[in-house]
Formats: sequence, structure tokens, C-alpha cells
Amino acid sequence: MKKVIFFVSSEFSLQILNNLDKNILDQYKIELISNSYVNYKYKKYDKNDIFECDLAISIGFSEKLQVSNIISNYGAFNIHQSILPDYRGRHPIQAMIINGEKKYGCTLHFLEKEYDTGKIVKQTVKAFKSVPNEVTVRRLMVRHSVELVEYLFLNYKSGFKNAKKQERNVSKIAPKRIPSDSRITKNLNFQTIKNMTKALMNENYRPYIIMNSKRICIKNVYLYNLKNKKLIKFNLNEGSVFLEKY
Repeated sequence: MKKVIFFVSSEFSLQILNNLDKNILDQYKIELISNSYVNYKYKKYDKNDIFECDLAISIGFSEKLQVSNIISNYGAFNIHQSILPDYRGRHPIQAMIINGEKKYGCTLHFLEKEYDTGKIVKQTVKAFKSVPNEVTVRRLMVRHSVELVEYLFLNYKSGFKNAKKQERNVSKIAPKRIPSDSRITKNLNFQTIKNMTKALMNENYRPYIIMNSKRICIKNVYLYNLKNKKLIKFNLNEGSVFLEKY
């Protein structure tokens, strides 16, 4: 029975694993490696360890893997939640929504020593009529990631000789976000704030303002003061908007 190692970091990774075809997984010895707690049997990641397997797959792993320490008979691969080469980096979903993108997808690519730069094996794409919110995009990413992992299982023995080399220099990136990135400031415009409310829905990184030394998390933004809502007037460089708090 061939051994497959999954490198995972979050419950998002587990959502993907839990939706994989069990008939496919049952054909392999599966081992999970994680650098954080996940509600699943796993081994704690140590960058100095040597990982020997037949197939290695990274899904949402939050550290740079030491590719030289992965000894895999059929290669090491990553599922990235964007249409590479655009939006390489740690938080592509948030970056894409904030930038107002309407086209989303995932990329299956070979692992390299740098983040998200390996040759592209397969991609998925879905276009929306308007900018979707984080919940919608995450659901899509789970479905598309499952599709790509299952494709990998069914085709890895081919070696993917036709994998496409990526462009190195791109203008759209997705660097790791920090808490202060969620702050709404006066130099932003209405559309960017609107996109932030769609992209940052998790309670751990919601958009916010500072008012009277207090942090107020923001659910939505409007151009006009609506009588049926208790809104906060907020002055921007280009005018005023009205914010709805959680």
C-alpha cells in the first residue's frame, strides 16, 4: 500500500480531507503532518524531519516546507487557493475579495523551495457576476481543492510532464495579513471598505475602526444614513460613509 503524506494547518484543510472520496483514500496509507492542532490524528511538524513517502500533498500549510527534506517517489505538490501565478502568498482569498476580483479558483502545482512558484499541473476557475463574500469563496475553494486532490490521486503516476512553468514576476500578490490590515482608515474609499466587509467575516480579523479609543468591528458600509439602522458616520478623504457595526 502506497504512503501519502498530507501537510495541513487548519480546520479548512480538514474540510478538504473530509470531503475526499473515501474509496480513493482507502487505497493508501495516509499520514497527516501539522504545525498546529487539528481535530484529527496527526504528527507534529518538525522542519528538520525527513519525510519519506510515495506522494506528498500540502493543503493550506502555513509554513514554508523544506522541500529537500521530502523524499517522495512521485513528487510533492501543493493546492493553492488562487489562480496562479496571481495571488501567491498566505492569504489569497482575502486579497482577491478586497481587490474586487470576480474570478476565483485553485491551482495544483509542484512544490518548490519558494512559496507557490512550482510548475502548474491543473487549475479550476469559476466566475461570479459580482464580488462574492468570504463564506461563498471558502465553500468554492473546498470543492475545487477536493477536485484537484482527487485528480492528483488518479493521475500522479503520469509524472505530469506537461506541467506549465509559472511567470515569476506578477503584480497581484497575497502576503500574510496582520491584525492592523483590517483597520478602516480615512484614506480608503467606499468600494474598498465594502470589499473588506465581504473578505473579513471571521471574528478573528473583522474590519474595524477606532473610536474614542475603542475598537469597533464593522459589518457593512453604506453611502447614505439608513433610518432603520443605527449607523456610524465615518469621514473619508473623499467624503463620508455610514458604517454598520456587529
